[in-house]
Amino acid sequence: MFLDVQGNNDVLFCPMASKHVDRRDEWAPGHPCSPDWGAKFSAWKGLSPDGSPFRFGSYGMNGWLGSIPYVFRELRAYKRCWPTCNVKRAANVPVFCDCILCTISWYEPEPPPYDDALANGTAYDVCINRHDGAINSLFMDWPARKVGLKELWALKWHRQFDTAGPWTKAGGVKPEDWPEWMRYFKDY
Repeated sequence: MFLDVQGNNDVLFCPMASKHVDRRDEWAPGHPCSPDWGAKFSAWKGLSPDGSPFRFGSYGMNGWLGSIPYVFRELRAYKRCWPTCNVKRAANVPVFCDCILCTISWYEPEPPPYDDALANGTAYDVCINRHDGAINSLFMDWPARKVGLKELWALKWHRQFDTAGPWTKAGGVKPEDWPEWMRYFKDY
């Protein structure tokens, strides 16, 4: 399963984040922040091999979907990937979400310490308060819906993701365990 939307970038934009803003000035000098990252209310920018922008958007694709790159097989992460959309509980597998990057590589991280924090490959990329404590997401059974920010830890990001992990009600998290900016959002 590979989703190619290169021909129509309009489907990659949340109306709340349709313009790109360079965020390099938010980082300390020398930090490896990429100028193509988006933000809570700005789009990301995809670069071609020559460095020119070729795609913009504000939704990111779940990086555990689709063609399995060779590097995943080498890192033994292949068992985490979704090779097909014909899976049990597909309604809990996110395909696209509001995001600050074009792909989401969720590794069961802790929540971001503040809203709109930057950190590549973590919950920070998608845990952004773009829609009043929620983001928009498209799921593998193909409906789109709002997802509460704390609900992100209860979604099945990859085949080995623990949907009852430590940042879920089932895993024992308490409202006071969340960073201050997330404490009053709905629990899952």
